[in-house]
Amino acid sequence: MLLEGRAVTIVEDDPIMGESLVQSLSLEGCEVHWCESGADAISWLSEQSPDLVVCDIRL
Repeated sequence: MLLEGRAVTIVEDDPIMGESLVQSLSLEGCEVHWCESGADAISWLSEQSPDLVVCDIRL
């Protein structure tokens, strides 16, 4: 699996899309953290360095 073991942060305010992304990426073996707002993401990312950030462009 290409993403296995990677740390991924999701920035998504839609709960259905957020849950779907968390589930899909977790099944691929990713360590997933979901931020439900831009403010949460800024706080989280100021202390973390994920391998990938997936961000909703219409927050």
